[in-house]
Amino acid sequence: MNKNDIPNDTLSALKKGMATLRESLPSEGLISEKEIRKAMQTKSAWLNKMVITECFTMPICALVFLGIFHATGMSMWLLATFVFFATLDTILDFRTLKISKKWILNDSMLELSEKLCKQKKERMWQTIIATSLVVPWIIWFVYEWLRHAIPGVTIPEEQFLWIWGIVSGVWLIVAFVIILYIYRRAQRINSEMIRQIGINNEPE
Repeated sequence: MNKNDIPNDTLSALKKGMATLRESLPSEGLISEKEIRKAMQTKSAWLNKMVITECFTMPICALVFLGIFHATGMSMWLLATFVFFATLDTILDFRTLKISKKWILNDSMLELSEKLCKQKKERMWQTIIATSLVVPWIIWFVYEWLRHAIPGVTIPEEQFLWIWGIVSGVWLIVAFVIILYIYRRAQRINSEMIRQIGINNEPE
C-alpha cells in the first residue's frame, strides 16, 4: 500500500494525532519535573526540621547546663566551650544540613545536583571535625561531673580513674551512635535526591 491508497480522512486523523502527541510531550515533561521537585521537598523536610529544632533546643540545653554547673561548681569554661561550638555547629548546619526550598524550586537540575554533592562533602568534613571535638568535651564533662556532682562526696583516687573511664566510654558510645545515625541518614537523603535528578556529580 502506498500513500495514495490511504484515504484523506485517515491521513488527516494521523497528522492530527501526531500533532497532539508532539504538543503533549513538553507538558508531560514539565509535570514529571514538578513531581520530582515535590518529592525532593518531602524528602528534605526531615533535615530542615532538624536544623530548626537545633535552634530551639541549643539555648535550652545551655540554660540547663548553666543551672547544673552553677549548682555543682563545675567549670564554667566547660559551659563556654559547649555554647561556642554548639552555636558554630548550628550555624554550619544551615549550610551543610539544611536543603533550601529555593534550590529545589528555582535551580536547574544540574545546579541542584552539584549543590547536593558539594553539601555531602562539606557535611562529611563537618562531622569529622565535630566528632573530634566532642570526644575531649565529653571526657572533660564526665571528669567535672564526677568531681562536683555530689557535694561532700569524694570518689577515692584509686577508683576515680576507672569510673571516669567507664562513664566516659558509655557516653562516647551514645554520642557516636547518635552522630552516625544523623550523618548516615542525611547523606542517604542527599544521595536519593541526586538519583531522582539523574545527574550524579559525585567523584567515582
